[in-house]
Amino acid sequence: MKGLITLIAVLVVVGLAFLLYRSPTAPPEMTEAERAQIEADMRVEIAERFDSYRDALLTGDAGALMSMYTSDARVFWPGMNLDKNELQAAMAEMFQGMTWTAYDVDLQDLFVAGDAAYAIYQLSETFQAEGQEPGSENWNCFTRWEKEEGVWKVDRDVCGLRDAPPEG
Repeated sequence: MKGLITLIAVLVVVGLAFLLYRSPTAPPEMTEAERAQIEADMRVEIAERFDSYRDALLTGDAGALMSMYTSDARVFWPGMNLDKNELQAAMAEMFQGMTWTAYDVDLQDLFVAGDAAYAIYQLSETFQAEGQEPGSENWNCFTRWEKEEGVWKVDRDVCGLRDAPPEG
């Protein structure tokens, strides 16, 4: 009988040890400083991506510009609802008869939610269409960034003119 009790006790201890070993441990809670550092790093990365976007637009590099978008990107600009392929065709056509001379982003807010980052900003652009006077537009934008292959890329882009004409 003593041997049976000893055997049961050993099995209970081994069973508990196995359960403790196999139980997932919760990841350590991030400190406020760690969160702040991650957000600061992300802000720098996305600011650099905005700079790359501007450089591609100003140099007319459609390939570099399109590399800024995720494979399943969607763009919602006035009168447009484009997937990446449609956007690529539209940009190639625009680059044939238009050049951009300025593209400035004023980032209002940027926050991370899971694997995505959201940017709220205003942008101003100046462009020259072939045979026309230079033009400029001012936009309010909301962009969802997503990491694809370790790089922040535009996944959804929603922009509207700040100086939109009244309806009607």
